Amino acid sequence: MPPQNGLAAALLPLLSHLHTIVGGRDRTFLNGALLQALRDLLHTSRVSLVRVITHNGFSFFLPAGTVIGHKMELRDAYLLSPQHGHPLAGHALYQQCCDGARPLHTLHDDGHHYLYPLFQHDRPYALLELERPTPLGEEETTLLSQLLGLFLDHLALIEYAETDTLTGLLNRKTFDENLNRILANVGNDDTLLEQHPYPHRRHARRIGVSNWLAVADIDHFKRINDSHGHIIGDEVLLLVAQSMRQSFRFDDQLFRFGGEEFVTVLQPASQADAFTVLDRFRSNIESHDFPIVGRLTISIGFTRIDALDSPTELVGRADQALYFAKQAGRNRVESYEDLHAAGLIPDSHNDKPKAELF
Repeated sequence: MPPQNGLAAALLPLLSHLHTIVGGRDRTFLNGALLQALRDLLHTSRVSLVRVITHNGFSFFLPAGTVIGHKMELRDAYLLSPQHGHPLAGHALYQQCCDGARPLHTLHDDGHHYLYPLFQHDRPYALLELERPTPLGEEETTLLSQLLGLFLDHLALIEYAETDTLTGLLNRKTFDENLNRILANVGNDDTLLEQHPYPHRRHARRIGVSNWLAVADIDHFKRINDSHGHIIGDEVLLLVAQSMRQSFRFDDQLFRFGGEEFVTVLQPASQADAFTVLDRFRSNIESHDFPIVGRLTISIGFTRIDALDSPTELVGRADQALYFAKQAGRNRVESYEDLHAAGLIPDSHNDKPKAELF
């Protein structure tokens, strides 16, 4: 074989990292692939990815991953927790980088510090922070810019595959693929965790909290399609999805299961708090004046998430509570645990009646 030339030898590590990045199929893997590529190709002493979240006018940041030497700490990109969040306004450089939408370069005793804003849908999505003993050269800066562009392009592809094309909520496929991850990370150990610095938020954790899964269904949705057509029906689905985003917190995972059925995974809360936030969503829908359609309602069933649950058992229990809500008159929120304790529903979701009430 002919000797490998210098150009090929230099390109092999880059091509290897590019292959890894574009081969990513979820956001957590993609974050790790980017950080590893930057460590190896730019010889950083430290490189971090920081997520920027804006919800209802409140912006904060939280760590997504860090690589120092050969040690990497990577958070699950699908289980963002406000317990790890900090106000964006409290970090001057982060705020300046997001506001100016341009990189920042500062010199410290231990070397050069770079901060790059990553924008998605014209909003700050993340900040890339890297440190190295020497300044970035022109070619390295170009390489970094291209890698960040590739990262954002591939992130958009992953996002497209994970979301419902009509509503923009996460889709059924994403729910199926991530429920095991959710079950493995449920906060049902009744541990008293450190109080969140924003006690007005539902996520300030306390003894006795759990994760909850809720299934919501638009009442008499078929009548809307039959009376007004599918275009109006689609508009209703869009507005319901919009109300979900406004009713729940940023880390409550929101899914469209298909048709008029939606699913929410609530982050740790007491049963009373879970009912309150779900009933707020129900009330928001009931009080909204939908164009052409006017007023409509939703029914919701929810259940406690336990790490020992199988996905089938979990969704089945929420479905039982939803079915009861439909039977009991619709436009209501029902808890499987309360219904079961009162003897109003059977112990197994397999006993669920088969009559169509939706």
